[in-house]
Amino acid sequence: SASRLRGEVRFLGDRAEIDATAASGDGHIVAYGGMNFGPGLLGPAAMSIEAERVPLSYPEGFRGRATGAILVDGDVGRYRVSGLVDLTRAYYTAEFDARRQSLGQLDYLLATLRGQGSILDSLPLAVDVRLAEPLRIRNRQAQLDVTGTVTANGTLAQPAATGQLSLIEGGQVVLRRARIRVHEGRVELNGYPAGVPDVDFEGLTQVGGVTMSLRAQGSMDDLQLDIRSPNRPDLSQTDLVSLLLTGRTSTAVASEGGAFLAEELAAALGGALQRNVGETLLIDVSSDESMLLD
Repeated sequence: SASRLRGEVRFLGDRAEIDATAASGDGHIVAYGGMNFGPGLLGPAAMSIEAERVPLSYPEGFRGRATGAILVDGDVGRYRVSGLVDLTRAYYTAEFDARRQSLGQLDYLLATLRGQGSILDSLPLAVDVRLAEPLRIRNRQAQLDVTGTVTANGTLAQPAATGQLSLIEGGQVVLRRARIRVHEGRVELNGYPAGVPDVDFEGLTQVGGVTMSLRAQGSMDDLQLDIRSPNRPDLSQTDLVSLLLTGRTSTAVASEGGAFLAEELAAALGGALQRNVGETLLIDVSSDESMLLD
């Protein structure tokens, strides 16, 4: 959002020029450029928008500061948006929600099928967004610091992201019963959200005294997992996956099926309740007790 708008538009026969400034939080914006009029009023144009420390709060859960320059230029039917923007003090705090992501992808595809509603909506994008400082992801599922450069392409109405993001060593990902410490990781965006990201991730965790190294590779919707335990080489991949998800080996799960199912039900109920009432109610079940059976 912008406030304290000041500027002027000059009409010079077959051409108009603009110079304007605005404030945005404690940052500021400068816009300048011009357009030649054509047979359909609009004609060749070039407009620059320069921002310094402008607060951003999009998408939901994101906040940061933007500094950089955007250029809108071209002719009728061939206008485009290009530029370079540096993000600083960037945080993402929204929870990861697979259902919301699926609905977002569906909405993206439907909007593409409906077509663009205006000249502005159909403006092609070629804007590089650089993480000048690490993006800090802080939610219940992850505490990660991310670096990299993303190119926003597609159109103004339907942007898509390409580029590679790297995870800084020392972050943490929560997977059911396990907290996985990041050794290294990369995410290739592949035109997200229409495209599915590729992942290459390595991490280390410990569950029930069993140390595990984990590597995940491939498309986000078809990840290939390789899990190994340096201190328990006798455990199979199935046992290690079971330990990550349930805190038990697959053999223990099979022999304690009733108790395990009861605990998973309690955990699921707790998660559903907590999502709906926030932090007011929390059901927590340890790996060696059964709330429902007792």
